[in-house]
Amino acid sequence: MHEEIRIIKSFARRSTLKRGDKELLDKYMVNNNKEWIEKTISQKRVWLDIGFGGGENITVQAISNQDVIIIGCEPYLKGVSSLLKKIEQNNIKNILIWPDDVKKIIVNITDCILEKIFILFPDPWQKRPHNKRRLVSSEFLKLLTKKMILKGEVIISTDYPEYAKWMQEEIEKSNTFTYTKISENEIENYTKTKYHKKAIKEQVIFFKLIYDCQI
Repeated sequence: MHEEIRIIKSFARRSTLKRGDKELLDKYMVNNNKEWIEKTISQKRVWLDIGFGGGENITVQAISNQDVIIIGCEPYLKGVSSLLKKIEQNNIKNILIWPDDVKKIIVNITDCILEKIFILFPDPWQKRPHNKRRLVSSEFLKLLTKKMILKGEVIISTDYPEYAKWMQEEIEKSNTFTYTKISENEIENYTKTKYHKKAIKEQVIFFKLIYDCQI
């Protein structure tokens, strides 16, 4: 039995979907049920994009890797609406959407199946009392490894130096990954997100984590 992770929200405000988008979302939304998820993604290559923002990177990754199912998690419904438009415009068939907190669905994703995970520019929660809301924690990383294949990888980015330091400490504390700092040019088919473009004058730090089963 999996250890349950504490549900501390790693996001703040949400928005709303227009009626047309609500109906469209039904076509692509994940049913957060372990049996449904296993039936839908079993025997397939599966990636996870946590906090896909406006959907820039997940769209290009899906088009470039049509043999992969990508589950995109994004609680901000404005971002969900943006991705829905991209899916329809590009006739994409390999994206599933979870429009809520990833922590609510991760426990139901099939074990040992995720090949690649993107966590691009998560909210840094800069005020110290809010640090506990940061998504990248040793506890969350350990939970991810239960869902990953051996030698699966996690790509994480931030433009906030203090959060980068926090991430490095939490990665080391998790004791489940080897990691390196990389450049965006080392990420296959990477496309700058809206948040990356906003941070273009800042130092953007990327981590590449490889799950090597140290525990």
